[in-house]
Amino acid sequence: SRLTGGQVSSRGTTTAGVTNYKQAIETLNATALKESADIVAAAKTLLAFCCDHKKIIEACKHGALEAVAEALKAQMGARDVVFVILPSLINLSSGDDEAGLKRVSTLIQSDVIETLAGILRSHPNDAALAIRAVWALQHVCRRGSSSTNPWLTRVLQSGVTGLVCRVHGAFP
Repeated sequence: SRLTGGQVSSRGTTTAGVTNYKQAIETLNATALKESADIVAAAKTLLAFCCDHKKIIEACKHGALEAVAEALKAQMGARDVVFVILPSLINLSSGDDEAGLKRVSTLIQSDVIETLAGILRSHPNDAALAIRAVWALQHVCRRGSSSTNPWLTRVLQSGVTGLVCRVHGAFP
């Protein structure tokens, strides 16, 4: 994976069994029934597909936001799985336009802030995972105000601010 303008880019990698974004979303929606390797393959496939805003919009029409949020919640303690899912969350939450704001609102309603706080709590000594989790938080929490997008209340209630401060102190 590499960085491109606020998004994460994959080199088009897919894994046998999950060959398109719709299969990836289906797999992420059924996370509790899947093996870690299948979840990782689905996350990589979705990341490879969501390389621009048109494709992000297309994936979101098929439930990508909810699938990624639920997969992260279900796999919170599985470091290697979460590490691979987070770049898809970063891409799906990108965009400063109205569509980006709507995607973020959907993620907030899916408890993604609380999930990211849980990931930071579950893996306090993992700098690479913390970077991805904080990057996702930055995407979710930069839009609007608490009156237009109720992320501020969720941030305060989740305790994520203290976690991010601890991360910055631990991994300068």
